[in-house]
Amino acid sequence: MIRVTTTSTEAEIQERGAYLTHFRFKGKDIVLPGAERQTRGGMALLIPFANRVRGGAYQWDGKTVTLLRNYSLFLITSKYRFDK
Repeated sequence: MIRVTTTSTEAEIQERGAYLTHFRFKGKDIVLPGAERQTRGGMALLIPFANRVRGGAYQWDGKTVTLLRNYSLFLITSKYRFDK
């Protein structure tokens, strides 16, 4: 478990899978503790990638990581789709 703290923020990150299992900001829990469940709780950190990943793939450490792509039925607007 990796713990990161500042005067206003606390975070716990699992070493396995880099899951953020607990996050507290100014005394308020944002992500509830869940260390006993390891990769079944929290959220995976995709840094520096956030939100949508163009083409459903990204490069990391010389390797291509391919993600499952969303269905085009779920549109942001009529012009832009997640699978484009």
